[in-house]
Amino acid sequence: MKSFRIVLIFTLIALASLPVVGHKGAQSSDGARRITPVELRQLLKKDEAILVDVRSPEAYKASHVKGARNIPAAEVGNRAGELPANKLIATYCS
Repeated sequence: MKSFRIVLIFTLIALASLPVVGHKGAQSSDGARRITPVELRQLLKKDEAILVDVRSPEAYKASHVKGARNIPAAEVGNRAGELPANKLIATYCS
């Protein structure tokens, strides 16, 4: 079974407007690593991460972050094989 590094980003707005706070890669009480929009942009630019939009296909088609893949949250487990094991996987929803 592949091992994945998954980062949760909870709102589309957060990608564009959240200030950089806290320290890099902070862990939350739920165990999910959090990164800032600036850190995500740097990782994407270096091709060290991918961005996954976990909303419905309809919401994705209406608007999404350029370059994001759409894998609805309910399908992530079944489609995990589509995700690279050697990159950080950042997810977002709204």
